Amino acid sequence: MVSFVQDEEVLHVPADRAGATVEAVAAAEREARELLFPSSPVRFPLVTTVSGERTHI
Repeated sequence: MVSFVQDEEVLHVPADRAGATVEAVAAAEREARELLFPSSPVRFPLVTTVSGERTHI
């Protein structure tokens, strides 16, 4: 599940897929940067956090 919160994307994935998900997001950032700004030093700030805590509302 992907939620957009202001300028953040929140992904809810099974714990055993967290590492692969972080890698996929980083790869998507690289691909977008290379497609949009192929010869520019532009970088998108990207911070990933994996949380093992469960919150019940």
